[in-house]
Parts: sequence; structure tokens; C-alpha cells
Amino acid sequence: MALNASFSRDVWLLLFSLVMLFLLLACIAFEPLADLIHALDKAVYSGYSMGKLLVSFAWFIVLPLLAFVSMRLRLQQHLERFEKLFLLLFIFSIASGFYLGASQFQSFASDYKPRWMFATIVYEKDYKNWEASKFYHNHFPKATLYFIEQIFGLDFSNKFDDGRPWFEFLPNARAYAFAYFLILAMALFSLLVYLFSIAKHLDLLNFFLLVSGSLGLLIYMLDGGIASAPISIVFFFFALFLVSRYAKFCKTPFSRASLALSTSLAINMLSVGLFNYYLPTNNFQLSLVLFAFAAYVLFFEIKEQRKRKELPLQHIAKVAFLLVLLAYSFNSIRPMIETYTLGKPLVNYTELGYNNVQEGAGIFIYGLPAQLSEAELKEFLQNYGTVLELNKTGWVAFARIMPSGFVRDKEIEKALKEKFKPSTYLYVEELAPRPSYESIYIYWQAPTNSGQYIRDEFSDIKVLRRIDKGSTTILIVEAHTSPTWQLLSVLTEIKENGYKGKLLVAK
Repeated sequence: MALNASFSRDVWLLLFSLVMLFLLLACIAFEPLADLIHALDKAVYSGYSMGKLLVSFAWFIVLPLLAFVSMRLRLQQHLERFEKLFLLLFIFSIASGFYLGASQFQSFASDYKPRWMFATIVYEKDYKNWEASKFYHNHFPKATLYFIEQIFGLDFSNKFDDGRPWFEFLPNARAYAFAYFLILAMALFSLLVYLFSIAKHLDLLNFFLLVSGSLGLLIYMLDGGIASAPISIVFFFFALFLVSRYAKFCKTPFSRASLALSTSLAINMLSVGLFNYYLPTNNFQLSLVLFAFAAYVLFFEIKEQRKRKELPLQHIAKVAFLLVLLAYSFNSIRPMIETYTLGKPLVNYTELGYNNVQEGAGIFIYGLPAQLSEAELKEFLQNYGTVLELNKTGWVAFARIMPSGFVRDKEIEKALKEKFKPSTYLYVEELAPRPSYESIYIYWQAPTNSGQYIRDEFSDIKVLRRIDKGSTTILIVEAHTSPTWQLLSVLTEIKENGYKGKLLVAK
């Protein structure tokens, strides 16, 4: 069956793959486009580095090619009778991966109640990487990537997070990683066979919903987990594909999209019931799902409208509602997409009326080269304003800057990479320099005097009190960054001062 008079379905798949390849090459040649596409990819699949964007491009280039080849080889003739079996196998594999990841985290966390966020680090001369995990963004299953590196002799050159810190720290890490690897292999195999079995029946929109939704499920299974807020849009894409293909009783685009939305929420509710956590509210992610909902229904409504000579009032009202919803949701997601694309501007927070905030803008940096001195970093940052405060410890630094003009944190990040050529992943984040008072828990391998490895002041942190209890230290601190960056600063401080053992810090 042809999509139109000119192209068959297999040719459309080939064209889709070529368009994705062209877009990849355009991103390589034109950095602003790469920033925008990376922002859109981040909105759906999360993550700071370019690693997931490269995976996404590879997925959207290779899968249509494989589907094209399968149609030319007529594989569907042998596979289509097993279509639902392989779909169920894929869903079962993904569900098993999510369940195992959540169970592993909760089992580990139960030994450290009531701590809710954990971090560890590998800090060597030629390799530096750290990872933080909480139930709402769980990195424990990511150790599978390091396991895969070992099996196949791969090397990501320290530019991407490969899961090694948790692989080397977590109990039974190799056994868990092997289990995730088997689940991943089964999920990929069943998905590909399922795709081959139905490729000849897929229009381009449903093909996109299937491959984008399945990619998100695979990513979040290993990086984020069932409770990640950004997973909502992935659930919606995959559910919308399933409803479009199998819910024949849904006769209209609105009913299909509504059932998909309800299914997505039901999956969230089921996971809340299984793992006893509260569902985080995230206006950006909710608006992203509503935007996709409105865009999908509106596309078909306008398509239907073109066939009619007269428009009933009911149809006009529906289109008006969808346009309002589309405009509202777009207005809600636009600022975040802009921030993902361009970065956050540095501002003087005292001029914005913030309470209990220090002068200037705060920035946190990690991934700095070891040989870069604090004086060199200060000289560099003075290109963007007056440096009011700067503390560098190893590969992390905290600074307060009075900006001399309009500048964004992403601009500083790019300039740092170009000038100093870091061997690791480098990230810069702007933040309000507002002091908060926090407790940080440190778990050593053996009873340790924290004063040997932790100074009273470092990075953005001032230690107000320390309590050493055998192999545990509790720091009461004044800090100026988020909990995640506080844990990284403490890990780096300890390693920079010579601690050689494995290390866990927590909030």
C-alpha cells in the first residue's frame, strides 16, 4: 500500500534515514543547530552530555535502514504471525529492567535510611568520573555500560559517563550489570524483530512514535529509572503508537490521544503503587506531553477539515480548544528549551530582589584540567566580569562573578573547552549564590579522621561542624550550590587530599 502516488513505505523509510543523516551532518557543520537539536533531545531523553544525542542520531538513522532492508527481504512474511509475541516480549523486558533498577536502588538505600541521594567517584590521573543517584534519577543500572565496555574492549575516552563509579562501588555490581545486559539484549532483539514484522504496515508517523518511544524506554531503563519526570513524554509516544495500532475502537485522533495519555498516567500510578514514592510534579514535562497531545490531534483535525465543504460548530470549537492548548503548552516549554539551547544568563541576583543572596552570579564548573591553576582560571573568567570569589579544587570550581555584559553559562563552557582542552567531560552551570545549611554524610571504608581529608572551606562549602563516628562523618555545612554539586565538591575535596579508598557520600 503506497503512502502517496510517488513513494512506497520502504522508500519513505530510506528517505527518513537520509534526512536524519543530513541533519547530523548539518549539526556537525553548524553549531547553533546542534545546540537546538541537543536541547530537544535533552527535553525528551534527559542528560547533559552529547552522548545521548549521538545515540539518538544513530538510532534514527540505523533503524529505518534496517526496516527498509527487512521489507526488501520480505521478512514480514515469516515474522508477522509472531508480531504480538515479540511486542509482549519487548514490553516484558523493559518492565523487568525498570523493576530491577528500582529494586536495586531501594535495597541499597535501605542500609542508609533516611538518606535519599548517593554519590561516588573514581579519581585517577588518567580517568575521572563521578555519579550521583536518587530514586528520581537512578544511575545504578548505568554500570551496565562499563560492563559492556569490558566485554567488547571499548573505550569512550573519558568523554562520556560510562557507569564505572557505581560498577566499582555497588555490592554485586557485576551480577546486576550482567542481568541488565541480558535484559537489554532481549529488549533490543524483540524490538527489532517486532519492527520487521510490522514495517510494511507502518506509516511514517507511527514509525516515528515507535522508534522514539522505544529508544526512550531503553535509555531510561539504564539511565534515570521509572520515576524520572522526563519519562512521561516517552510513555506517551509509545502508548500513542500502541493505541493507534491496536485500539481499533478508538475511531478519532482525539480518542486515541486521550487513551494514550490515560495509559501514560496509569503506568506512573502503577509504579507509585509498586515502589511507594510520590509522583514528582514537573510543569515543563507535563506541558511537553500536552504539546505533543495537542499537536497530534490538531494535525488530524486540520487534515480532516480540508476534506469538508462545511465546518460544524463542534469541529470549530475543538480546533479552537486545541490551538489554545498548543499555544499554552508551547509558551510553557519554550523558556526551558531556550535555556537548554543557549544556556542560563549570568545576572546580579541582588538586583532581582532575591532574599538572602550574595552579590553577583554563581557558577559551578566541573571537568577542569588538573594542570589549570586557580590564577589561570580567574584570569579567564575576568573576560566575563569581575570575579568576586573563586575556589578551585581539582577538577571542580565555584565562582561568583559580577557580569560586565550579557553572557550565558554555556558560552563560558564552550570557551573553557576551546581554550583548555579538558580530557574529561566539562560542564558549567549558573546559579543564585544563596547560602543554605545542609548535612552531608560521608561513608569511609574504615574509621577516618575527616580533618585529614576535608578542609574547613573549599569550593562553595564552609564546614560549620563535623561529627566523626567511626566509618561515618556528618558535615554540617553552609553551601551555595545544589545538593548534587555539594556531593561532587566533597568527593573531589577528599580525593584531592589523598584519600585512596572507595567513598560514598549522601544527603
